[in-house]
Amino acid sequence: MSTFVVTGATGFIGRHLLADVLAAGHSVRALTRNAATQQLTHANLQWISGDAENPDVWRELATPGSVVVNLGYSNATPAAGAVASTAAMIEICAQRNIGRMIHCSTASVYGSNQDALISEDSACLPANDYGRLKLAIEREFDQVRGRFPVAILRPTVVFGAGGEALVKLLHDLRHASRLLNYCRSSLYGRRHTHLVPVETVVAAITFLASAPLLADIEILNVSDDDSELNNFRSVEHILMEELGMAPYPLAPLPVPRLALESLLRLRHGAAGNTRSRYMGNRLAARGLTPPVLLETALRNFAIASLKKQ
Repeated sequence: MSTFVVTGATGFIGRHLLADVLAAGHSVRALTRNAATQQLTHANLQWISGDAENPDVWRELATPGSVVVNLGYSNATPAAGAVASTAAMIEICAQRNIGRMIHCSTASVYGSNQDALISEDSACLPANDYGRLKLAIEREFDQVRGRFPVAILRPTVVFGAGGEALVKLLHDLRHASRLLNYCRSSLYGRRHTHLVPVETVVAAITFLASAPLLADIEILNVSDDDSELNNFRSVEHILMEELGMAPYPLAPLPVPRLALESLLRLRHGAAGNTRSRYMGNRLAARGLTPPVLLETALRNFAIASLKKQ
């Protein structure tokens, strides 16, 4: 059994990861700002209080041979501070002789890249501050190249119980006017939604905790874009079925893609990526089998959301 050191353990992906690794019998040292407030207890779980930006916390948190999973991210931390604290964390982990690190980044680092198929070798062209910061953090790992193995995951839009993705769509389907939902369905059409179940992201993390890495720093996309259902209209249809909603009386209109791209440009200041698909076949080639189908995860998400109402 391994020892996992987890930051962001109380976040969306972190909560799912803790449940998975504890169920598998691993030990976990999880960072939190206040251990006394954590309700989850387990014989193999140790909560450690502190701030991830404090180097002294990392000297206590990281243990020799451990698998460090870095899920932490704070919108409140200035970009320069986030990069500097990451650099300090990486150096301390090297000094503490950790076994390896799995860093969760984001597919947003590809930004405005308009390649039809975006792989790990595609150019990173972040289009917003979030993507630029996440890419800058990724590049800090070059300083420890060869000192411990690093896997950098770039998941697409992660959804599941406790997450934010799809929550607004579910709310609008239930409470917004039927006409408004119909117009949105016509506008978004078959646009790629880039959804990936949180279970698949967690499976990638646990897989890479022990699988041999093929480079000192290995970058891997986590995506379910190969699914033919990973588009707005198919996702909407599945959610409507689980909500017990009848289909629209008329099929959504085929609105030109240019209309959606123009709207996204007005809202976000740059053209949205409506054409690309993110390729996750590198992980699949390594032997990772997704633990759940996209359709099953979508239906489970809708059912769980209804039970919370």
